[in-house]
Amino acid sequence: MYCIYKKDLYTLSEDEQCKFGRRLLESTKKGGIISGKLLQIFSNRSNIFPDKIRNIIKSSQFENFENIMTIDEIQTVIKDKIVVTSIDDHPLASGTVAQVNRLVYNDKPAVIKIIKKNVHKKIQREIKIIRYILFILKFAGKINFMCNEMLYIINTHLVDQLDMINERNNMEEFRKLYVEFNDRFKIPEIYHYDKDFIIMEYIDAPVLSKVDWSMFDIN
Repeated sequence: MYCIYKKDLYTLSEDEQCKFGRRLLESTKKGGIISGKLLQIFSNRSNIFPDKIRNIIKSSQFENFENIMTIDEIQTVIKDKIVVTSIDDHPLASGTVAQVNRLVYNDKPAVIKIIKKNVHKKIQREIKIIRYILFILKFAGKINFMCNEMLYIINTHLVDQLDMINERNNMEEFRKLYVEFNDRFKIPEIYHYDKDFIIMEYIDAPVLSKVDWSMFDIN
């Protein structure tokens, strides 16, 4: 991984960068929850990956339809907090940490984004393994300055993503920041939230990765 081993990706041709980006994606998808999240975060850093590799990473949806929660499992999480009806048994979207299912809330079409079962335990186990690997690599002299940044991201950004209250706060902050664009895109209304799930308005719209952002002057 580039974050650990020193490798100048900027000297590669565009074709070689494309091949590297695709191989990196495939290996990351097999590497567990944390490796995928780290790749998503680092893809926003131009000092780590060239634009060609970053675009390949960003174009990937990082979908993961493994360990899908059933309707009964979803109901078990929310039953003492809120009443919903007609939960779809197949998720609209599913990642390594959470999944999104359609449902009906107060007779309104809505969706629930819910943390997957046992994700907290899996991430804590992966954190222990990564810390051990980083310690061995550092001791062997094969690790660069990214070590401390990786540990910081693991301990802050990734843990924050396991709390849906943080997600709700981010949505509200985004709503305030881009209020002037309300006529061109809409942030879903939040109906209910908890540390393990958010229930929000359902809006039939394209995913952000497929939006043509050139139509927005956000500079």
